[in-house]
Amino acid sequence: MIKNNFYGKGTLPFRTSKDKSGNQFQFAVAWSTSDDVYGSVIAKAEGLNAEMLKGKIDNTEIYRIMYATLFGKILN
Repeated sequence: MIKNNFYGKGTLPFRTSKDKSGNQFQFAVAWSTSDDVYGSVIAKAEGLNAEMLKGKIDNTEIYRIMYATLFGKILN
């Protein structure tokens, strides 16, 4: 069970801190594999800021999208 939690499997979403409007959202992260993969990795988003994740993006953009969603600030 510890291994599954380490990889994000079987964990429950958590509630974010309140945004400037007082809203809270459920947030979750899960990994599809613990192995390295060749080629592309598919990432999907739903809800707040989902429009930031469309088309092909560099993997480093994932952090920027998560940061914007959790903290309400877009990093340069």
